[in-house]
Amino acid sequence: MRDDGDMKTRLLFVVCVVLTVAVPVCMGESRFFPRVYGEGYLEFYGNQQDEFDEDRYVSEGGLEADIFLFRFTPRTHVVWRITCGTGMGEAVTSGLPFSVQEVRYALMPFVEYGGRTLLVRAGLDHGCDHLVLKDTEEPWYIRGRQQALRDVYDNRLFAGVGSATHRRATWRDTERSAEQEAPEWIHYAEAGYYLREFFGAVDKEALNEGNNWWWDLVYDLRCRLWNGSAGSLFALNQLHVLLDRENDLFWRDSIGIEFQPAGTGLGTAFALSWQAVDEHVRDSKEGLIALTGRFFF
Repeated sequence: MRDDGDMKTRLLFVVCVVLTVAVPVCMGESRFFPRVYGEGYLEFYGNQQDEFDEDRYVSEGGLEADIFLFRFTPRTHVVWRITCGTGMGEAVTSGLPFSVQEVRYALMPFVEYGGRTLLVRAGLDHGCDHLVLKDTEEPWYIRGRQQALRDVYDNRLFAGVGSATHRRATWRDTERSAEQEAPEWIHYAEAGYYLREFFGAVDKEALNEGNNWWWDLVYDLRCRLWNGSAGSLFALNQLHVLLDRENDLFWRDSIGIEFQPAGTGLGTAFALSWQAVDEHVRDSKEGLIALTGRFFF
């Protein structure tokens, strides 16, 4: 039943994509694939709090692509975002520094308006998280009577607003064309609603399997501390608040600093951050310190 529901969910996404293609084509106003933005990162963790953290969190890497499918107006586009991330944990075989412990991917169709100072988005986030089963005496994600949910996925409607330069590659384009200083404040706020129903078209468990989330709010802030010929230094703060269907609140808060060097052919950034609070029931990284290298274009 679960596989059938999952298949129906993906079929629903295909229908949505077809509609987003058909409508602008019929209107005669579309421009196909005007641009693509990409980003990748590699992260290493320290300050693990217990044996579970040591097994699960060693490093993490991911890729993200924003494919601009159609242009409705010069500043309004239909965007298809694809993300894929791999979590590396303690090696379960000899000769390796770490082993793949989990994979995550997401498909996100959304409409984006990018004004001179304002960025507005609204769309759907279909995400899947899968823990990787290893052939060991005791799977890494089982500790005594505790076990992390092996597979979860959800479908989240979202709407967000923030600075036009929130996407790092967008800011880089602005910097190159206008020779401007790094903005003093870059922020983005997004609210999400986790679907439990979709007009009866999809099995309920295919919409929110493995979790009990209802609403969430994300606030991402970057504040410029220093700007010079070598690059720009930012303070970072990312706050994530989740509300489940029992009306319980869960907080996640990460703080850090990020340096973006100037004069590089490919956009790069290096960050050091600390997960000060993390009450997520499955993916808590509370106390972890992360060193992150990032590229974007």
